[in-house]
Amino acid sequence: MWGRTSIHLMTVRAKEILGARYGAGPKYSYFVGGSTGGRQGMIEAQYYPEDYDGIVSKSPGMDYSHVMMSVLWTAQPIAENPDGVLGAVDRKVLNDAVLAACSGRDGVRGDPTLNDPRDCGFQLERLHFDKDADLVEKRLAPKIDATRTDLSRFEERGGKLIMTQGWSDDYQAATLPIEYYHRVLRDNGGPDARSSLREVQDFYRLFMVPGGGHVTGGPGPNSFDALSAVRNWVERGAAPRDMVATKYVRDRPENGVSMTRPLCPYPQVARHDGSGETSDASNFRRADDWGDFAADMARAKR
Repeated sequence: MWGRTSIHLMTVRAKEILGARYGAGPKYSYFVGGSTGGRQGMIEAQYYPEDYDGIVSKSPGMDYSHVMMSVLWTAQPIAENPDGVLGAVDRKVLNDAVLAACSGRDGVRGDPTLNDPRDCGFQLERLHFDKDADLVEKRLAPKIDATRTDLSRFEERGGKLIMTQGWSDDYQAATLPIEYYHRVLRDNGGPDARSSLREVQDFYRLFMVPGGGHVTGGPGPNSFDALSAVRNWVERGAAPRDMVATKYVRDRPENGVSMTRPLCPYPQVARHDGSGETSDASNFRRADDWGDFAADMARAKR
């Protein structure tokens, strides 16, 4: 049940209870979840599209079998060598090195977050851990992964899907939702990449969050209202062109705002005007990033 049916069965029973109590079920139904909850939202869109009118899937652990392998990849060397754990000072040194190498390539030099880390090119050597990946994928992926690209039933019934992913996610690869999005474009869209994008964006939009962590947190602007965005899309037909994200001081609203930044539907990104504070969302504009889009599409076709 955990793998695929639990949320569906809960939803069906909940609607039955509401109908018995009030004489009718809900006019609209929405699902919001992050991480495993994001995976559950994608299960709903892929296998039970009639359950929800709008879905917000944050940092979705769609490729769950591989995510768990990445966790083991990190945990194994730490278990074997506890002294090898990077402390706060070491992590800051690494973070500063990445920012020093990459900051400014998106036109925002000195900014504490990277608008698009794909433009950086900063690489660490990779260990050869994945020797059993094929076996894990064969046995486990069909039961728990949510990577099916056929969303046609969800689209046809008028469903709307917003997916968000933080670029500073320390739990899963930030590029995973981009890879999935391109597989959806490849399998559900028109004859070319841009026509596919137009068709898919009619019901499914991906928002990447600069400096955003796993579901919440992270050094960048990480507070935004995706639920209102998907409701407006479903109930008023207003597709989200952007969402303004806020970074609160120490991530607590009562401490005040430290920065804001617009979040754009992929493959658009927020570009700084060249003047004004980089902490103010009003000084950024949406811009198409066709270069990275083309590179992402090429990778998805492999």
